[in-house]
Amino acid sequence: MKMYFVKVKIGPKIATLIADKRVYNALPVKKSVKIEIAGLYIVNMIGMKTPEQLKEMEKSKKEKAKEEKKAAKANKKK
Repeated sequence: MKMYFVKVKIGPKIATLIADKRVYNALPVKKSVKIEIAGLYIVNMIGMKTPEQLKEMEKSKKEKAKEEKKAAKANKKK
């Protein structure tokens, strides 16, 4: 069984906690995140988006930027 260890800073203390596999894969590096813990075990992240949701948001931002760029070019030609 593979164990997922995470070094965290809780207030002034640095601690090592164990994370669930899906939580470990979704945790950002060097970011402040609210988590649910049970003893030494990270059970869930609160208020964080999943990697799939972040990719979808990034994709929609790129599409919106492309549309704005096309609209700006169309306005320059007029």
